[in-house]
Amino acid sequence: MSSFIASEKLVCVLHVDKKVNNKDTIILFTESILEKCKDAEIVFRFRRESKFTQVKLPTCLSDPAGYHAKCYSKYTSVSQEEIKNAKLKSSELEKQLKSQVQEADTPPAPSLESEYRGVRSMRFSEKRHATKHIFDRNCLFCGKVRKLLKSKVRDEFYTCQKQNIQHTIEEEAKLLNDTTLLGKISAIRDFIAKETKYHKNCRKEYEYRAKSAIKQNNEKENSAWQKKKIVKGHFKQQFLL
Repeated sequence: MSSFIASEKLVCVLHVDKKVNNKDTIILFTESILEKCKDAEIVFRFRRESKFTQVKLPTCLSDPAGYHAKCYSKYTSVSQEEIKNAKLKSSELEKQLKSQVQEADTPPAPSLESEYRGVRSMRFSEKRHATKHIFDRNCLFCGKVRKLLKSKVRDEFYTCQKQNIQHTIEEEAKLLNDTTLLGKISAIRDFIAKETKYHKNCRKEYEYRAKSAIKQNNEKENSAWQKKKIVKGHFKQQFLL
């Protein structure tokens, strides 16, 4: 079966460069091509200013997604050294998070005082139960259960219930190059199953930061485009003279 397909049936998931023609032929992903893109994706997780942080790769080959040859060439233009370093950073983050969870799940040494044995045993059981849900009980963003607003009123506490919220927050974290939050997301895996919680204002503030970053990136791109336009106009005038 050919890996090429009519452009109107698919979209290029790597298309972030306006210079690439949208009408170019879109190619279906193969296993090797998708693996190369996943290697590049790890690098872009740690590049805050990269426009490729917004790319969402297909999870499997059956997904209706493809790529332009030029977009693929630009997306995968990362060195093996950069891929190696990014994988090391990602591995270190995962180890740190696993270590934190294991420490939280490790019980304290039991007391030998018989008169307090029953009470302490009960407290220890409660603590074990609580630490198993370390991500469930605390806010994903600030890491606290309770948060007071300026009005001295407690911030509203929500549990993730929508399927798309994890994807949205993950994309925002990639945009902000927030490796700490990306590590938490990787450890939690499923927001709904783990009943991940967040404060209303923490979520709003994080969303605002992401939108501000997008606005800054767009302004930089527009500024660069305007400069190129002015330079081209200047050279054109000199040529005509």
